Amino acid sequence: MKILIVIPAFNEAENIGNVISDLKQHFPEGVPVIINDGSSDDTS
Repeated sequence: MKILIVIPAFNEAENIGNVISDLKQHFPEGVPVIINDGSSDDTS
């Protein structure tokens, strides 16, 4: 079974990589979808 994981993000460039890595460890069947809300950093 696949799990869709929706994550809103705004200026989270420093954290988003760790969040995705942790999600893959805890939810290997999960499909992360990051919703970038117009960040001014490198979140996208």
